Amino acid sequence: MVTQDLALAQKASSGDQDAFAKIYESNYKAIYYHVSRIVGDRGDAEDMTQEVFLRAYQFMGSYSGDASLNRWLRRVATNLCIDKMRKRTVATAAWPTMAS
Repeated sequence: MVTQDLALAQKASSGDQDAFAKIYESNYKAIYYHVSRIVGDRGDAEDMTQEVFLRAYQFMGSYSGDASLNRWLRRVATNLCIDKMRKRTVATAAWPTMAS
C-alpha cells in the first residue's frame, strides 16, 4: 500500500493531475472528518480541508513513503490546524483600575 502511495505521490508531485485527483478523492472524507474533529465547525472544516490539499499539492514531493499517504495527509492537516489556532486572537478585556 505504501509503495502504491509513494508512486502516486511521485506522479502527483511531477504534475500528474489525475494522480492528485485520485489522492484527493480517496482521502477527502477522512481528512475532512479529522479536521472537523479538531476545529469543530463545519464551514471551517471545509475550508481547512481545502487548505490541507493545497498544502499537500505544494509539498507532495516531500512525502517519503515511510507511512501511508493518508497518515501523512492527517499530519499535514493537524499541523495546519495548530498553526491556524495559534494565529487566532483571543478577545481580552482590560483590567479595571482601582481609584484611590
